[in-house]
Amino acid sequence: NAAADAGDHDGAIAKFSEALVSMPDCKDCYVNIGFEYNAKRDYPKSIENFQKALAIDKEHADAATGLGVALFNTQKFAEAKANFEIAVKANPQSGFAQYQLGMTSLNLGLMPDAVKALEAYLAAEPNGDKAAEVKATLPAIKAMIK
Repeated sequence: NAAADAGDHDGAIAKFSEALVSMPDCKDCYVNIGFEYNAKRDYPKSIENFQKALAIDKEHADAATGLGVALFNTQKFAEAKANFEIAVKANPQSGFAQYQLGMTSLNLGLMPDAVKALEAYLAAEPNGDKAAEVKATLPAIKAMIK
């Protein structure tokens, strides 16, 4: 974790990989490796590691969120949405996952789903980083539904 906190992505990947040698079912190790590869923009390796974590625990909120982000970044929006849905089911209070689900739904043209997720984001994080943006855009998204 120290290497990850210091921004040493390769060092963090090496340390978490070492841990996997003695703990091959360490889902959090795979999740952390996935986030490190996401930070390096190596999305194929990121996706691979999040999928390994989800193979161990199908409802791991962080793994599903990370996989959703990697899939979103590779423009696989339908797959990303499915993973964000897993994440918000596992942790409905995750503002980040709710926001990502909303934005992914918006990219897919699924306005009712986008509204639902973005409203859930505001409920979870009324003063969050994206709250002003969401409050400003929600009326326009709602108007598209009518």
